[in-house]
Amino acid sequence: MNPKGFVALAVVTIAVSAAAAVVLAEHHGFADGQKYDAPVFPGLVDKANDVSKVVIRDAKSTLTVERRESGWVVAEKADYPAREDRVRKLVVDLASLRLSEPKTRMKERYGRLEVQELDAKDAKSRSIELMARDAVVANVLAGKTKTNTAGKGPQGIYIRMPDEEQAWLAAGEISASPDPLKWMLTKIADIKEVRTREIRMVPKEGDQLIVVQDEPTGKSFKIGNLPDGAEAAKDADDKLKNLADAFDILEFVDVRSASELDFTNPDLAITVATFDGLILDLSGVKDGDTMWFVLNAAVDAAATAPAKEGAEPVDVNKEAEDVNTGTRGWAFKFSDFRMKNLSVTLADLVAK
Repeated sequence: MNPKGFVALAVVTIAVSAAAAVVLAEHHGFADGQKYDAPVFPGLVDKANDVSKVVIRDAKSTLTVERRESGWVVAEKADYPAREDRVRKLVVDLASLRLSEPKTRMKERYGRLEVQELDAKDAKSRSIELMARDAVVANVLAGKTKTNTAGKGPQGIYIRMPDEEQAWLAAGEISASPDPLKWMLTKIADIKEVRTREIRMVPKEGDQLIVVQDEPTGKSFKIGNLPDGAEAAKDADDKLKNLADAFDILEFVDVRSASELDFTNPDLAITVATFDGLILDLSGVKDGDTMWFVLNAAVDAAATAPAKEGAEPVDVNKEAEDVNTGTRGWAFKFSDFRMKNLSVTLADLVAK
């Protein structure tokens, strides 16, 4: 989305959200303390288009999301693309935030509201900062969410401005996590079992494994290179199904620059071929105990057989282009559960 589109949508959303916050505050009221209705960050809506950096901290970590010429990126994760909708929502959240009720000014009570300094013992607060052209346009310590008396949703959120003693209950919400996975699109491929025609697993050491499916059912996987005279293990069918399932909604749990590792002689090479022509190559190398993968997608123009069993048709050329665009230059870590399925070997599948 271009900058004008970003701010236009943000302004409309902020107006709606601000109106909702006022209604929320007026509906619930407050039994003790004075009720306010003033924006926490006056004028932020006018600066929404200029926001170029988001910094979120908690007691253990820091997340930096920056706008570059190519779009928003997560700086701590090798500039991997960030979700613009999450940035826009945070700008909307902060611009819509309104002061509702003053709370404590006593430092020893900040912990109850989770608005203490980040270096305080057992701190659970989050520091959220927006910058535009190197100037800070919003900065707040965000604490606990307060639910309404009926327990049917949030009444607001406790906040405190840095270097100010006064803590507040503010009408609105703030969705801002320092977890980088919350800011990235973690799905990098999606190959349903019904599409999978062949999987080749080539480890640096040991025998390669070839898994084939003769018909696009997602239920007929078998060992394509079972040694002569050998039999498949009793649990082979389950392991083959799990292997194929590993490429269904293929998501990463961490990302880094591919240039940090040498993939010329991978510890594990995987190729997945589909009935409708997608070829997905994964090369994995170990760094310590972690396997990192780079990916590349291509299209086999000769493989035009459509998937059956009611599967949705796929534009394979666009799919390959999207995979390459979303993965080129980065290396990915997968979950332990997914790696367990991807670590199956020919020896695991042959009856002892």
